[in-house]
Amino acid sequence: MTTTDMQPGAKLDQFTIVKAIGSGAFSDVFLAEDPKGRQVVLKCPHESIMGDVSTFDRFRRELDISRHLHHPGIQRSLEFTDDRSRPYMVMEYVDGETLRAYMNREKRLSVDQAVDFGRQLAAAMGYAHSQGVFHRDLKPENVLVTPDGRLVVTDFG
Repeated sequence: MTTTDMQPGAKLDQFTIVKAIGSGAFSDVFLAEDPKGRQVVLKCPHESIMGDVSTFDRFRRELDISRHLHHPGIQRSLEFTDDRSRPYMVMEYVDGETLRAYMNREKRLSVDQAVDFGRQLAAAMGYAHSQGVFHRDLKPENVLVTPDGRLVVTDFG
């Protein structure tokens, strides 16, 4: 199955695609449900990178990194099996919007909220750094804001 075939209702192994939620330079991201009906995120590398060893290596590094990071401010990887019909990552679904969308909607943060967001990001990045991991692409599009104001860093590729 190619990512162009992944329409709502399509199956990727045991997961049912709900909808596409994003696309980047190297992968497409889908909201899906596992067999128990729980929402998860599937990150599928573009077919075009499969033959590019160095680019595909970046995807594999991201998978390896996500397996070892366990912090409430970092999106978790949920499944570690390599027994799949194609390469993809399974990650927790975080209900929220990107920090970019949040800032576009809110326009300004209060001083207290800006300090809180800064502390949350510093805690998540401090933890990652203590594990020898550096994000390399930390930007508002790679940070989610949950409805209760929690920040979650995504996309360690």
